[in-house]
Amino acid sequence: MSSIAVASSCVFHLTTANADVVLAVGEAGHLELLWFGDPLGEVDVAQLEALRRRFRAIGGPLVSYGRTYPTALTLHRQPLAFSTRGKGDFRAPALRIVGQRSLDLTFRSFEIHDGALPADGLPGADPEPESQTLEITLADDVVGVEARLAWTTFPNSGVITQRARYRNISPEAFILDKAASLLLDLPDRGFDVLTLDGWWTSEAHRTRTPLGHQRITNASVTGSSSTEHNPGVLLVEHSATETTGRGYGFNLVWSGSHATTFEGGRGDGVRVVSGINPEDFQWELAPGETFTTPEAVVAYSAEGIAGISRAMHRFVDSCIVPRHWRGRARPVVLNNWEAT
Repeated sequence: MSSIAVASSCVFHLTTANADVVLAVGEAGHLELLWFGDPLGEVDVAQLEALRRRFRAIGGPLVSYGRTYPTALTLHRQPLAFSTRGKGDFRAPALRIVGQRSLDLTFRSFEIHDGALPADGLPGADPEPESQTLEITLADDVVGVEARLAWTTFPNSGVITQRARYRNISPEAFILDKAASLLLDLPDRGFDVLTLDGWWTSEAHRTRTPLGHQRITNASVTGSSSTEHNPGVLLVEHSATETTGRGYGFNLVWSGSHATTFEGGRGDGVRVVSGINPEDFQWELAPGETFTTPEAVVAYSAEGIAGISRAMHRFVDSCIVPRHWRGRARPVVLNNWEAT
């Protein structure tokens, strides 16, 4: 059974046990996120066009995308699945290049692969038997940068992962200043951000903060995922409990410095950007070279915080735990360091 369907109009429908994702190529070539939520059931993927949200009015500080779009297309209010600065979107970007104030990566092509793509030396989740990967290529031919976004479905676990490969297609070297794994614009349902914070010997204390009209970043700059701020973080409705309410869980298959940013307050969407912490990060790419990001993990549930946890647990048990120990009792190391 295929977990990814494609319409001729470049609408992509990804399905899992808990959630469906619908991506589409916008009229100017940008990758839009039309849906990330409850399963949609059997539906003609072409009918998913009805999920598009188009914002035309330009007011206040909003900027029109370009003169060739007389309907006043503005990226700042479009629900996107990848975005950068300089063409009217003032929200947190996925990619920055030193010396470039404006980037505009638009759709070039897509491929569907069975299983998961190679992780290029990074840790990665093992695919499930029915996993598929949608690889979407975006590019800015003026600056000379290409992004290949790989969305992998894990139908049984109910999660979806994403990683990005950024390639220099210009004749000159440039330096990446930010290279996120994931960017999502989700509908604003009145969310709280739930983080796991602490310190050495006292980790993972829950902190629940209303997102409201602000930007919240859960991050570590220690070179590790750290005891202070666990990379696992939730975005849940104000009314969500352990067993009721909708929400999303985010994590990274990565143990280094990390950052996940939530940006809300515009009434029509919440932006999530996750990946390597851009603070103290720079990476030079020579012509033809590629930088691969860590794998980001997203789980959705309409069954409260526990529903998100169960999806993440299924994913870790079946796709992260080493194959040899899956479903088996593991040996116990007796550690008496506190006594000695």
